[in-house]
Amino acid sequence: MRLLIFTVVIILLASCGGTIEEYPYSTVYISFGTQETDSVSITEIPRAVSLIKIVVEAPDMPTIEEEFEIIDWSRDFQTFIMVPKGKGRHFIALAIDQEGYIIFKGDTLADLFENEVTLIIQMQRVEPTPMSII
Repeated sequence: MRLLIFTVVIILLASCGGTIEEYPYSTVYISFGTQETDSVSITEIPRAVSLIKIVVEAPDMPTIEEEFEIIDWSRDFQTFIMVPKGKGRHFIALAIDQEGYIIFKGDTLADLFENEVTLIIQMQRVEPTPMSII
C-alpha cells in the first residue's frame, strides 16, 4: 500500500549568528513536489490537489495559517513563511482538492533554534474531510 504519496520538504534558515532575542523569526522555505523513496518516485504534485495549507502551532505563539494555490502541477512549488523561533513548533500540511476537501495530510514537530534545519513532512492520503471540520 502506498501511504506516502508526496512529501513536503521544509527548510528552516535562521539568520547566521545572534541570539533568539536578536532574530526572533526563522524564515521557513517550503518546497512541494519531487520526492523519491524506495517504493515510489513522485515528480509532481498530484492533479487532484488545488491548494496546500500550512499551519504552524505552538503554545507560546499565535497560530500561523498560510494557503498556497497550485496552478502548475508539473513543477515543484516553492515559497516561504516567517515563524517565531522557539520549542515545539507543530507544522501541519494539508493538501486540498477543488471542492475544499482535505485529501492528503501530514505533520511534524520542530524546535526552531538552529541556523539551518530541514524537516520532511510525509503526507498521506486521507479520507476526504471538509475543511470546515478542521
